[in-house]
Amino acid sequence: MLRPPLSVAAAVVALGASLHASQNTPQAVPEDFVIKLERTSCFGPCPVYSVTIDGKGNVTYEGKKFVRVPGRQADQIPVRRVAELVATIDRIRFFELNDEYRVIRNADGTTTMVSDLPTTFITVTRDGQTKSIEDYVGAPEPLHQLEKEIDEAARTKRWIFLDQATLRQQKSGRSFSDTFYLLPTHEYRHGRRLERGDARRIDLERLEVMVIDER
Repeated sequence: MLRPPLSVAAAVVALGASLHASQNTPQAVPEDFVIKLERTSCFGPCPVYSVTIDGKGNVTYEGKKFVRVPGRQADQIPVRRVAELVATIDRIRFFELNDEYRVIRNADGTTTMVSDLPTTFITVTRDGQTKSIEDYVGAPEPLHQLEKEIDEAARTKRWIFLDQATLRQQKSGRSFSDTFYLLPTHEYRHGRRLERGDARRIDLERLEVMVIDER
């Protein structure tokens, strides 16, 4: 069996290693990178808050209304999570999307207006450019996926509702007699429902009845 010359074989190995390294190298994060997600009020108890993530992974949350934790909170996430956001922005071509989505555009060319919904704003700064998109209704699904990814990267649920990590932390650090405030209108697994405007207190001993909102 003929073997390729050593130089050719070495080149093939080097090329394969290079491709493998490029696939595993996280995307570079621009030095001026900042992404901000802001959710506004609706006709009802919609969470009103904003969360900002910069290129170094600094997270700044500002809770306003209908959130478990009002006011400002700060945290830090790995830069690789920021790089994943940058990759998503590139993949969905964020800077080429419309500046606003406020109506539903039907297949026959007509439009449908919707009222009383919350509005989501996403603002991205990178490489000296800044773009904001207003998402009220009718936005493409990739934009919704980016909104969800921002919330997940920043773990905003721990401040808006209550996520599993915070739940475990609270359970280990407090006695079962302690209580926790939950946002109204969220479902329990056994069928109970909090009514609008009814801020109830749930004992941490009864954790099995709580469901985390997935938005």
